[in-house]
Amino acid sequence: MTSSTSNKRIKTTESARDTNATTQNRLLVPIATATKDTKGLDLRSMTAEDLKLLQKKDPFLYYSIPEIHKAEISSKEVDYSSATQSAYHVRRKTRVSCEGHTTMVMDELFGDELDGLEHESLGGFDDLLATLFFKTD
Repeated sequence: MTSSTSNKRIKTTESARDTNATTQNRLLVPIATATKDTKGLDLRSMTAEDLKLLQKKDPFLYYSIPEIHKAEISSKEVDYSSATQSAYHVRRKTRVSCEGHTTMVMDELFGDELDGLEHESLGGFDDLLATLFFKTD
């Protein structure tokens, strides 16, 4: 056996081992850091209507207000008077948003009710779901 044949066998064996190995992929997402020109807001003169308008105009700044952020996380109603008193000056924060897949949402809504149903047995319900989740206008 020549040395070149031996090298080919070693390379073949190594590549065979590589195909059997579990591969892991990593996705690195760059996240912007705060800059000097980060927006700020003075809450002392804000009214409930101003805050509701801010929610539409700049949601990140709106949810940077500590009381509003706490209320939203705990699914409570926002008390705008305490929100303006919780902090006098708020800086705009950015956050990473992770949206759940529609199957997770459906599991939360319907639980075990959809288990065991075949695609054909869903009938018009499947069309309704497609319209709700995948409608592009």
